[in-house]
Amino acid sequence: MQGIGAGSAWLGGLLAVVLLACEKQAPPEPAAQEVDPRLVVLARVGDEVVTVEDLGFVPVTANLTGKLETLVMRKLAAEEARRRGLAEEPKTREKIAQFRHSALMWEEGLLRNALYNSIRLGMTLSEAEQRAHFEANRSSYTAPHWKLRVQRFASEADARAAAEKLGPAGRLDPAQAESLGPLSAHDLPLPLLPVLALLKQPGDRQLLDLDGAWSLVEVEEYLPSAPLSFEAARDKLDQDLRAGRAETVLNEELARLRSEQVTIDQAALTKLEQERAERRDKRMEERAAAIAARRARRAQAAAGDAAPEPAPAEAAPAETTP
Repeated sequence: MQGIGAGSAWLGGLLAVVLLACEKQAPPEPAAQEVDPRLVVLARVGDEVVTVEDLGFVPVTANLTGKLETLVMRKLAAEEARRRGLAEEPKTREKIAQFRHSALMWEEGLLRNALYNSIRLGMTLSEAEQRAHFEANRSSYTAPHWKLRVQRFASEADARAAAEKLGPAGRLDPAQAESLGPLSAHDLPLPLLPVLALLKQPGDRQLLDLDGAWSLVEVEEYLPSAPLSFEAARDKLDQDLRAGRAETVLNEELARLRSEQVTIDQAALTKLEQERAERRDKRMEERAAAIAARRARRAQAAAGDAAPEPAPAEAAPAETTP
């Protein structure tokens, strides 16, 4: 009995060691992958699922439950119509094909623009390239320029008093004012930008806090369209240069892909063009025949209206008795 007890204890210890080793060697459970929030399933309609993405754009103030219910009922109705064979009716099938074609055109156009923008934004342009483009297209980079007089005052009250004294017809004294420009909006001090729309005629004047000093700013000269400096035009010319080059790169890439991947079935295309031409000719013949028939009816009606009325029959002479 003691031998049996000792053997059982030894076997139990061995099993414990084996189990412990298995636990240590067990591979860690894979981390749960994050679910794309757009693919979260909100409902099931038969074998079909309705995801967050299927809802489309939903304003935060909209009733989400109501939107989902509308979508579910629409899917139920569509599936029942398909079950009854209504999707194969000629008019319905034609409309569905038109809708799918339009949706595909929108999708492909969107992706084409995404490809273009990817090329445009991924370009690296040197300053030498930018300057060369600027020099070759100077006439394209113009903007309004302002030549201003700026007179600073000790306080807002002093500035307002000076403006009132000058009146609409007065002008700032060039000897006491600082001359600024002609400069574009890009090169003028930032505090001036909000009032530039009010400074269009010589003598136009504004009072504002300019760099910590109350100042009167007056238009000496306004140039609606003057050449920009390179620095002022840099952002615009960079956009223009990228746009033009990206279009060229995209067209070249599409031409390469077309040569590698596209095959036109000329026979099928020719047959389709012939069938379309025959339908067009037949439609034109039918239209011409209908027009001719209408004209004939109108002519017949007009002839009937113009026909003279028959003369009334003469009365028979009265019989006389001999």
